Amino acid sequence: MDDFIEENIVDALGTFIAYKFGAEKDPYMRFRVQNNGSNVVSPYFFKYLQDYDIGQNESFENYFIRFTENIETIRKNL
Repeated sequence: MDDFIEENIVDALGTFIAYKFGAEKDPYMRFRVQNNGSNVVSPYFFKYLQDYDIGQNESFENYFIRFTENIETIRKNL
């Protein structure tokens, strides 16, 4: 399970960077088709990255904890 979650988070981060540079035009379609749609956490974390900045002194661990605390709201709004 750890590897599954890590793969999803890394995929979302990479896609987010590509999207910011204009190299990724349709990230949600990419999540649907990549790995036969197995990256189910990726779209939610991607949306979180878009909507919530990491605090200047916030660790990634705490940022990710905030994500997990808000995942249900993100899921409903995606």
